[in-house]
Parts: sequence; structure tokens; C-alpha cells
Amino acid sequence: MKLFVAVALFLVLISVVPAFGLGQREELCKGLHPGIHIYKYRWNKEPCVFYVAEIDKHDSDLNVQVCLGQGKTLGKETVPAIARRVSKNGRKTLAAINGGFGVLGGFGGLAGISHNLFVQNGEFASGAIPGNVCFGVTKDGAVMMESVQMVAYAVFGDQKIPVEAINNRMKGDQRRDYNSILFTPRFGDTTHTNRRTYEAIIRQAKLPLTLRYQSEIVLTSVGKKGNNGIPSDGFVLAVRTKRYENILSKLRPGQKGRIEIRFEPDRWNDVIQAMGGNYTLVKDGKLSEAMKKAMLSDTDHQPGKRRTDNKLISHEPRTALGFGDEKIYFIVVDGRQSGYSTGMTMYEVAQVLIELGAKQAMNLDGGASSTFFADDKVHNRPSGGDLRKVLNAVLITAESHRGDK
Repeated sequence: MKLFVAVALFLVLISVVPAFGLGQREELCKGLHPGIHIYKYRWNKEPCVFYVAEIDKHDSDLNVQVCLGQGKTLGKETVPAIARRVSKNGRKTLAAINGGFGVLGGFGGLAGISHNLFVQNGEFASGAIPGNVCFGVTKDGAVMMESVQMVAYAVFGDQKIPVEAINNRMKGDQRRDYNSILFTPRFGDTTHTNRRTYEAIIRQAKLPLTLRYQSEIVLTSVGKKGNNGIPSDGFVLAVRTKRYENILSKLRPGQKGRIEIRFEPDRWNDVIQAMGGNYTLVKDGKLSEAMKKAMLSDTDHQPGKRRTDNKLISHEPRTALGFGDEKIYFIVVDGRQSGYSTGMTMYEVAQVLIELGAKQAMNLDGGASSTFFADDKVHNRPSGGDLRKVLNAVLITAESHRGDK
């Protein structure tokens, strides 16, 4: 009984008293833009250094953008390279961090795939993972963060084939396999699937792929052969033979159909920039349920200790994104560098974000990928020593900003 009461009291405490001190703060990049402030923190309680960009949500001159490495689904690029490439046509990148998860290397030429939702300038590049949190920005500048569900079908007459993923791989994010994937020209020249995959070549589609999408299509070929070329005016629908081959095998070249794609909740059909993460860190201004459980599981907490059994309570380099009523927050935590910064647990990053003022926040790719770029410079110390080429990035841009001469 005493143990039960103690645990219950602890849960109450961590839900209402998340503040734990941010340490010494130094402002960097002064004068960068009136709507953005860059800070470097030295945390007093544990040997840790982290960087924060605070962005005014209501400054109409600032825009949140996401960008794929090399502008392709199968592309990787450093955060500074992405940021500088986006700085064109009168726009300048003020700050940027690495983005979401996916395939960084190997897997038969599939390096660059983003596992979760990705929408860049209104173009839909990859689908949402059920249960994983996503960040989105609508046409009118509203920001959102929650789990998103994709509802998609390929329809041929009375045959309706669910589309489970967009521009991904049959063996998905190491936690699930897909039975059907729609490949678009954004993915590349071919599907990179194996010979056991049954694929339908589809043409005469409306492109690019956008949210709340519907297009008439024409089937040009279908058969049991993987790694087909992706037409510039259409798609390839790839399915596992044991699941949907019986449907595709009934179709014939020249048959007309349609592709339908939408998102739930419906408000996500209006996003123009979106990126998926994995864990929710902060929900409605409090530690998420996952972070509460992580904190409780860290019974032998030791500052700087790395854990192989539980990545949530291991001290690692971290990248996260959050927002409150007035500001958007980028945060990058340095780690794996004894004597300088050993990193944070995931729930500690959540606590930092709450103290900064975040009401919602999500975890992004960390480790050697964690990169903090601002005012045309990388400020943090990536744990790998060199800048890693990452799958994508999230950026704050502005028109040729007011500090320019």
C-alpha cells in the first residue's frame, strides 16, 4: 500500500511540477530577426549543453518549412546544405534543425526514405504512421501536432485496394510491414522492390500528389515483377502477392480507375508543410503518458549514462520540436561527449520544453543526426564529429530579413 501511494504521489508531482531549471543561458545571433531568438544553455544539474530557437508564431514575416534532402525521397543532405539551398528567390533560412526518421543507409539503395508523414510545399511525399505524432502547418499559418491517419485507395470498378503507404518500403519502419505501397515520381526512377512483388503501372494521373487527392487513372500494365520504372505522369502500385495479387490479377491494361487519398482528422488535409516524428513529448503543457512512464522506469537514473535497453531513458543527443501559445521551439541537445555534454533522456527534453513554454512537442531524429543551424552557422557539436547527411530538415525562413543591409 505504501508503495502504491508513493507512486501515485510521484505521478501527480511530475504532472504538475515539471520545472527543473534550465541552467545558464547565453543569447546567440543577436539581431538575426525580431521574431526569432537563439539561445545556448548550459544545464547545471547534469553536464549538458543544448540549443534553442524561439520563434514568434504570429510574426507574418516568418515561415516554417520542411525540406527533403536533395529535394528527393531517396536523398540525403546536411542541414546546412538544405538550409542554404532553401535560401533563394528572396527568402533566407534563419534557423534549421534535422528532421524525422527513416532509412539513413543500406537497404538496397533505399537510403533517404522518410518513414512518417512528409508534406513539402503542399506536395505529399510520404504517408503517416498510425499512432505516431506529426507536426503540420496550414495555409493560414496555424500549427498542429497530433497523430494522423491516412485513408487511401486505388479503385478499379468494383475492386478497391487499400493503399497502406506512400513512397516507402515493404518492410517499413522496423515495427510494421506494408502490404501495399503507392510510388510516385518523387520517389525516384524505380520502386526498388524485389521480384516477388506484384505491381501495377498507372498513368494519366494528376501530379504532383497533394492532400485531399483524387485523380482518374489508367492502368497500363500489371504483373509479378518488382523494381518497375515509375512513370512521370503516374504511379506504381506495389502489393504483396499473398494479400492483393488476386485483385490485381483480374485487372487488364487500359482499364480506368481512380486514386483517392485523404487524412483524418480532416484539418490535416489543409497542411502545406508537415513532418512526422515518433514520440509525443509534451501534451497540453504536461509530460505525455509515454514520458511519464519513461521517468518512472528510470529508477537508477545516472547523469550521462547511456542505455541500450531503453532509448527513452538513455542519455543521448536529441532533437525536438514544440510550440506554445506564442512561440515555436526548436531544440538540439549535444551528447556522447564526456567533459562537454553527455546528452539527455527523452523525458528530460520534454521537461525542458515545458519550462520553455511548450504546450505540444514531439521527438525527432537524434544521435549523430542532431544538428542546430542558425545565421548561416552550425552552433552545436554533432556527436559523430562531422556533419551527418540527414533525410530532411525543418526550417524557419523569412523574406530578405530586416537585419540585411
